Amino acid sequence: MGTDEQPARPVASERLVQVLAHAAIALGRTADAADVVRVAIAETQPAAGFETVSLYLVDRQRGVLALREFAGAVPAVRKYPLPPGGELPVARFQDLYAAQGFRHVRAVPVAGREQALGVLVVAAGSAAGPASEEATLLQSLAGLIGVALENAALREALTAQRDRLRALSEGVQQAREMEARRIAHELHDEAGQLLAAVHIALDNLSHAADMAGALREIHALLDRVEAQLRRLSRELRPTILDDLGLGPALEWLAQGMGERSGIPIHVDAALPRLAGQLETAAYRIAQEGITNAVRHGQPTQITLSMRAAGGGVELEVRDDGRGFDAAATLERRGDRGLGLLGIRERAESLGGTLQIDSQPGAGTRLTVRLPIEADA
Repeated sequence: MGTDEQPARPVASERLVQVLAHAAIALGRTADAADVVRVAIAETQPAAGFETVSLYLVDRQRGVLALREFAGAVPAVRKYPLPPGGELPVARFQDLYAAQGFRHVRAVPVAGREQALGVLVVAAGSAAGPASEEATLLQSLAGLIGVALENAALREALTAQRDRLRALSEGVQQAREMEARRIAHELHDEAGQLLAAVHIALDNLSHAADMAGALREIHALLDRVEAQLRRLSRELRPTILDDLGLGPALEWLAQGMGERSGIPIHVDAALPRLAGQLETAAYRIAQEGITNAVRHGQPTQITLSMRAAGGGVELEVRDDGRGFDAAATLERRGDRGLGLLGIRERAESLGGTLQIDSQPGAGTRLTVRLPIEADA
């Protein structure tokens, strides 16, 4: 053999099989697919005699294939734009690595169940191409990486959902405690004081010169107690929602909250009767949305609207208050964050969505879309 000849790259199909087995076992044992990817990439490079093994993953937000992991020689290509349509430029990677001086390049797609995830590239400086068995095993490795990545995404989604449900449960409990405390205070401070006044009036009745006037005073006090108790019971479960439907219930809600807060609340909700679960969910979402605006937004006015839209209903609570950073608030999960989280979970439980448009100093618009079919 001449001194200028390059040694043939060793055929290592058996070693690649071991790499696949090792990665498969790791996938079953670890909760972090990134570890599986690192193991697969790091062991493929020496196992097959490749000078570099690189994994590029799709970043749809930036519209590129970005280098995620590599072993061996540092790739000159760190990212590559996705072509229109989002198809993977597999053949283009072969050209790019060949331009870097590699005499043999193989690029295989990494696919998920429903979409392309990335590209696995192996390159060698020797002229000898990989054995057909190795090519098949590399495709199998790309498939294994795809499974690992999707499993990681599912685990992250489940963890996030679990965290959201835990926060929602805590928030619901906190909201119940706050509501129970508010009602207890109102019963003690308002209804209790009115009943105390009734007792005083009854004590004074025997000494009253104007018996008829004293009785009228007692009747008036009892009427106020009755009105207070009726208002509190309606807030717990508004009978108007069952009797007349969502539109009148929202009008009643806005009127009561507007009177207590001193903030004008305008309502536009001319709707036909909807299924019971959907009406209840929409009412509670509107109640929480207005409460958030009153408590945190410091608005001069609030607008509540609800209309049919796209096979469902769209509810919007808009205020001209101080606004806020929605993403940061949801992450912080304070009083407002828990309220918004509750709205989102209630909407998603019916197949709906929540959209929040707000920024500091520019007011807030909260839009919830609910499919009518959700309650069928």
